[in-house]
Amino acid sequence: MGSTLVETININAKDFTEHFLTCSTCINQYSSDSHEHQPKLLPCSHTVCRQCLEHIVSSQPRSDAIKCPICREHILLPRGGVTSFPPSFLVNQLLDLMVSQRRDVIPKCDSHTNEELLFCETCDKIFCQLCDQHQISAEHTVVPFSLAIKRMNEILSFKATKTTSCLDHALELVNNEIHRLDSSMEKAAEAIDRSFNEIKSYVENRRHNLLQSLKTTRDYKLKILNDQLNVILNEKSKIEHECAAFQQASDIHVLTQRIQELNDRIERMSLLGEPRENSFMKFEFRHNQALQDLARSLNSVGRIRVSSTYPPLCRAKIESPVANLQCAIHIETVDYNGNVRVDGGDPLTVNIWDSYGKLCEYDLYDKQSGSYTIIFRPLISGNHKIDIRIFDRPISGSPFIVDVTKHNNPLWSFGKRGRGENELSMPVSVIVDDRNEREHVSHHPPITVCTCISPNFLFSQKLQATVKFWEILPDSLNTLILSKYNEIITWNKCTMCIHNVLSPERWIDHYGDVIVESSSGSKARISFIQSDYRTRLNNVAGDIVDATGKVVHKIFGHWHENVFCGNDQTAKCIWRQSAVPENSKQYYGFTRFAIELNELDDDLRKQLPPTDTRFRPDQRLLEAGQVEKAEKEKARIEQAQRKRSASGLSPKWFKRDGDSFVLIRDEDLQHNYWKKREENWTGVEFIELW
Repeated sequence: MGSTLVETININAKDFTEHFLTCSTCINQYSSDSHEHQPKLLPCSHTVCRQCLEHIVSSQPRSDAIKCPICREHILLPRGGVTSFPPSFLVNQLLDLMVSQRRDVIPKCDSHTNEELLFCETCDKIFCQLCDQHQISAEHTVVPFSLAIKRMNEILSFKATKTTSCLDHALELVNNEIHRLDSSMEKAAEAIDRSFNEIKSYVENRRHNLLQSLKTTRDYKLKILNDQLNVILNEKSKIEHECAAFQQASDIHVLTQRIQELNDRIERMSLLGEPRENSFMKFEFRHNQALQDLARSLNSVGRIRVSSTYPPLCRAKIESPVANLQCAIHIETVDYNGNVRVDGGDPLTVNIWDSYGKLCEYDLYDKQSGSYTIIFRPLISGNHKIDIRIFDRPISGSPFIVDVTKHNNPLWSFGKRGRGENELSMPVSVIVDDRNEREHVSHHPPITVCTCISPNFLFSQKLQATVKFWEILPDSLNTLILSKYNEIITWNKCTMCIHNVLSPERWIDHYGDVIVESSSGSKARISFIQSDYRTRLNNVAGDIVDATGKVVHKIFGHWHENVFCGNDQTAKCIWRQSAVPENSKQYYGFTRFAIELNELDDDLRKQLPPTDTRFRPDQRLLEAGQVEKAEKEKARIEQAQRKRSASGLSPKWFKRDGDSFVLIRDEDLQHNYWKKREENWTGVEFIELW
């Protein structure tokens, strides 16, 4: 079998120089740099060096013509002599070429000096055709070893150039990062100065307040002492004046009376002998733990925030975007060693351009766990460019080009848009009509009622909600009767909105006013402030007024964390979110109260009627974590419920109010419920639900 043999022509540089780059007259090599051996082109197309031409001119009798030393043709000398002959351009080019080209070493076989070594690129082997019978096939590429060396040198040079370029780029990036590091340090230093100047202002204000308090105290003490001093001076002046008036008196009785008055005054003057105020004023600096607390607080004031995030290894997962629907981008950050980061706070820069180059709005959520979520809503279809940077450096794969489609791909579809048969117009939810097995759209909101009776209170609730897009607008009335205090309290529910329904990052917002009214005349208005995608503060604020309309309490806080009563200085926490139960994710994120509502022990089984939903098999399976079995059981139970609904059953413990869907309480039915419960449901006929 033949092999691929690449043939090349090797030229001996010495032979080439002797034949083409050497003057045939003086046998000296041409030189473009040397003045004597410059190649001159004669009209007969032969080339002779300048030195030889000058020697020929000087040796011939005629000074106006010479003979070519090669072809012996008569050539007229130009006016300028030999120097006016034009240079040989071709010879000069060949001289430059020989200078620029390196001298290739042609490896020869040690045993066969005239045999050039060959190189098999496939086997990576050097061999001599005469010495080594190398196995050659059609898949083997064989080239002369000298050519292989030249190729390898070229590849090495290319790789070295590329590596050098990469290193230059790396140097530029590192130098830029060093400059940014210095800039960040300067900005951080300025922020430290501003922050501690603020602390200095607090210290200066405290110093000023203490000095002002010291001056005020001094003035107060001085006033008391000056008043006492004036009293003393007035008494002294009065006594001196009276003594001068009675010095000439001769009535012994009058003098005796005055002496007695002076004795009384002397006893009273003893009270003026002691200053009513003292001069003691002292500044105490270590009378409490304030200094230690201040030192501890100052030690914890501020921090130098750094991050080990390595942007080139951070990745983003982009959901399939659909026009006019929310799309989520999930970013996971890692450090230089590939370890997942567990804290947030990295400065992310995000730019999203639509197909027309217009920037799109987005919301960025820091989960404080090393992961981030970007929510945006593309308004048009087409390619969108998403550039995500950390520390102004792109993450892996950034910028991303994503294709926003016009429509999402539904899992199941039926009917078409319209108002005719089998046509739909903006469905809310799909249910089955059991009477003619037709699919139709139901806008009826769910209705729930409940009653809770205790020796201390009676609580009842009726909830009928209207669904408007993602909003749930409740029409509810909650009533709490405190019989011990002869007071009735009622309140409503605020609006609830579910955000990101089509995204894993769902969250609920509450907004609107809750009005709490008491039969005593007091009233409270609690406002749930609507959040937005950026802040999501979940603020709540309100006032409690008495029967006269006077505000007696202030309410403020966050409905997902804690609520306070009072002003900012003296507020007391009246509600706080309880701790999340252990392994709460396994309980669908329920609170402890919700988890306990679904618990079913032996004592509770004896008290509940068999129609209680806590006996539902699908719920029990779901509580046990058997989701697939729960889904099948749920389908079976709901199908049986559809069949029973045709018989027109009515509630056993509640009744309808006319033709409306509002269910009302009935006292007789309530008492009947508790009575039957005490009798362990004896004589009550229950439909088999499960």
